[in-house]
Amino acid sequence: MKTRIGLVGSGYMATEYLKASRAVSSLEFVAIHSRNMETAARLASEFGVSIIANSVEDFADQQLDFVIICVPELATFEIIATFSKLKVPLLVEKPVGITLREALSIEANSKADSIPLFVALNRRFYGSTRHVLNELAQTSGKRFVQVNDQENTIAAIAAGQPRQVVENWMFANSIHIIDYISVVCRGEPTLLRKNTTYMSKNAYIVHAEVTFSSGDVAIYTCFWNIPGGWNVSVSTENRTWQLSPLESARARSLGDRQYTDFEADELDNRFKPGLVRILMDLDNYCNGRDHSLISISEANKSMMLIDMIYAND
Repeated sequence: MKTRIGLVGSGYMATEYLKASRAVSSLEFVAIHSRNMETAARLASEFGVSIIANSVEDFADQQLDFVIICVPELATFEIIATFSKLKVPLLVEKPVGITLREALSIEANSKADSIPLFVALNRRFYGSTRHVLNELAQTSGKRFVQVNDQENTIAAIAAGQPRQVVENWMFANSIHIIDYISVVCRGEPTLLRKNTTYMSKNAYIVHAEVTFSSGDVAIYTCFWNIPGGWNVSVSTENRTWQLSPLESARARSLGDRQYTDFEADELDNRFKPGLVRILMDLDNYCNGRDHSLISISEANKSMMLIDMIYAND
């Protein structure tokens, strides 16, 4: 029997999950709910979703194994509370909470209600990221990670993002890249130093150094409303890996004259990177197999790290 999934939302990410499901034959989307019933109906027709649900009650009779939530940031808290009534596991698009306080509240509620809640940190599921982490797991000693972030709140405002979301943009968007620090570095973090360089009132650079109880060190730099790009560099004593762009990985050992590129990932080329592997692991979870889904408590480590870096900003 196929794993049965309900989908909440009908925007870009909901569409991408439906596309990715075409690569995972062992599961099926059987119901969709959205505040925009027109787009929900269009997606249901295009991807063969049998039930267009008007409310959470319409999901209750579908014997769902999982619900995936892809809604705007400011709706996430309420939607999680509503669909937790189904008492089935939830996979929620990040950020799960527009602030650390909200994220921790969602975590506490899920534990109190005994609802398994996972966060779709899809960059952990990139083929490129998996290559690096698999090699890194075979090493010992200290790790040094450099993470470059770039955020454009001017463009976000122009695109119609709500003011509350823009004011918390580090949680809403920087989590994508800061999460690499959580993935690579081990132990408890401490903010060693931080400074901000202002180019103008709205253009500035945040630079932070975070040390970990394991001895690992992370350097985080974010270019706010300044040209830049997302990239990650991870180093041990004898080997360095680069993700630039994040979908591409390469490595270089101490004696090498140049970097060696990892083979491009076919699934990430065909579908939105990471989503097929998330759906595969969702199916693994539902069938009692090993999986790599990210729990809300694990994801909140990145939310706490963001809060540490941007405290008082």
